[in-house]
Amino acid sequence: ITPLWRFVAWCHCNIASKPSALEPNTVQQLHFLIRHVPAIAEDSPAGIGSSYLLALEIGDTVGVAGPFGDFIATDSDDCHRDQVYIAGGVGISPIHALVTSENERQRHLFHGARSEAELIFADEFKLMPTLDYHPVVDKFVHEEVAHWLNQNPGDYDFYVCGPPAMLAATLQLLADKKIPKSRIRYDDFGI
Repeated sequence: ITPLWRFVAWCHCNIASKPSALEPNTVQQLHFLIRHVPAIAEDSPAGIGSSYLLALEIGDTVGVAGPFGDFIATDSDDCHRDQVYIAGGVGISPIHALVTSENERQRHLFHGARSEAELIFADEFKLMPTLDYHPVVDKFVHEEVAHWLNQNPGDYDFYVCGPPAMLAATLQLLADKKIPKSRIRYDDFGI
């Protein structure tokens, strides 16, 4: 396989699997969520990184570096607050990793998508006993969160990830609700 770096200087991807300790005699896997960026016109190429990654075959090897972010959950030993996750689009990828690594505290997930088909991981989320799953289709996810917070005032930790406009609107909502910045974590995909 030709190394990815020959084609792309950087290809931002999100890990969708929870961290796990290495166990003897097991194959460790990372699951990535990659959204293909198609060509928008004949003179505009498709996304180089997403096209390359989606063309890989089972068994192909690629080199990766990272992760470089700090989008991690609070420690359940230090904090017992309910966890509220707010995801839009491919922002569900790092949120999925956070949600699946937490099972001690009550969790609330608002998952925004343009269609039912884009609600990936929905079947998995619905089976989690300590997760209150709120799929939000073809509406603004931050408006659903605002409605929920009005009905469920409380002390929460917030995790937000999604497209820039969704992220900005959600962070503004949380600021308007006077949520302390120390209780808000977000991933802006390095934008």
